[in-house]
Amino acid sequence: MFAESAGHYPVSEASQDEVRALQDVQQAVLNILEDFDTEKGRLEQTQHAVLNILEDFNLEKARLEEAQRATLNILDDLSVEKVRVEEAKEQLEAANKELEAFSYSVSHDLRAPLRHIDGFAELLRKQADSSLDDKGRRYLRTISQSVKQMGNLIDDLLAFSRVGRTDLRMSSVILEGLVEDVIRDLKADAAGRNITWRVEPLPAVYGDASMLRQVLVNLLSNALKYTSMR
Repeated sequence: MFAESAGHYPVSEASQDEVRALQDVQQAVLNILEDFDTEKGRLEQTQHAVLNILEDFNLEKARLEEAQRATLNILDDLSVEKVRVEEAKEQLEAANKELEAFSYSVSHDLRAPLRHIDGFAELLRKQADSSLDDKGRRYLRTISQSVKQMGNLIDDLLAFSRVGRTDLRMSSVILEGLVEDVIRDLKADAAGRNITWRVEPLPAVYGDASMLRQVLVNLLSNALKYTSMR
């Protein structure tokens, strides 16, 4: 059965269905193309993101290579420093051996003359005490005190030579008593001079008594040495 339209040829219902189907196919193709464009945009974004990741990876790789080179340089420096430390250790061991030899020489070669001086001074005091005047007896006491002081200096020198090789003998030290002891030892150097020692109250400290004594001897002997000779 045919329908008639003014100015148109008659169209069958089957032909209209084909037109609609063709239009649907056309719309579907357009939708596919639109989806393709969308997917293409997503793919381009993904590609751009991958390129950024690769660029970051290359940067990180360069940083890692730089860090690796720096680590190798540090290892090289450590190797050089290790050699220097070993050389310094050998030099220190050699110096310690020389110091031990020096300590042995001080302990034996210097103490013997001191013992002779002290012994002969004591013999002179016993044999000639009755014929000595006060000045002569003072001279003998000064000799004995000087020998004792020299012995103490040798002990302190030996103790100083062992610093760094042995532990310090740490204890509570009464500074005021140590200062008075040093001043007594310096009386012979102050003989005939108008010297007045003023010692303020001093606290007890924790340290090595021999080392502290040597410090005080150096300080007070220099003070005495450079005080006006009056």
